[in-house]
Amino acid sequence: MQKLNIAILSYRSAEFGGGQGVYVKDISKALQTAGHNVDVISGPPYPNLDNGIKLIKLPGLNLFETFSFKDRLKKIYKKRNKSLSDYYEFISVLLGGFPEPKTFGYRANKFLSENKVEIWKCNCSICNMYDYQHLFVKHEDFTLLGDRDDLVTYTFGTQNAKHLFCKACGIKSYYQPRSHPEMYSINLRCVKNPPDVYNVVEFDGINFEDSIKEI
Repeated sequence: MQKLNIAILSYRSAEFGGGQGVYVKDISKALQTAGHNVDVISGPPYPNLDNGIKLIKLPGLNLFETFSFKDRLKKIYKKRNKSLSDYYEFISVLLGGFPEPKTFGYRANKFLSENKVEIWKCNCSICNMYDYQHLFVKHEDFTLLGDRDDLVTYTFGTQNAKHLFCKACGIKSYYQPRSHPEMYSINLRCVKNPPDVYNVVEFDGINFEDSIKEI
């Protein structure tokens, strides 16, 4: 059987909603068990997925989280970089419509056509000092063009993370992170002509053990 890269799109995925989060969780797990690489692209609320299945969040207004006009007004007011889809969604809901599938479709189409990436920002002592921008890439998708002998490894604590530095200039362009043992973390700041970023995950590396459980 051919191994496929599969993206499951869900405009909302409430964790305990039978036709939403429950369905997305079950079908993504089944496809993963069958040997496929599975990503879930979802609007809020977001699903609880099994390990190894990547969740790509496309933030919307999530106006049906509340039926209070005041709360809904706060949602669109606080939304940064509002788009025409956000205004359409807000006005449509006020008029009794249910625009979420349509506006999610706009956001998903924009995301898929622009090929943006998600990065992590970590507040631990090492990442914070470097202002390191984590772009995670699977081991099998990574090719080192230079000589591995030009790098020196630094490790500490659990020794699960392997910090790799250039012997000549000291730069840390990528390394083996503790949080993603099956991936490398590339420093987006070291990428020539980097892709646009669609989402920044603020990771509390200072409290690593508690934070990693929520990922």
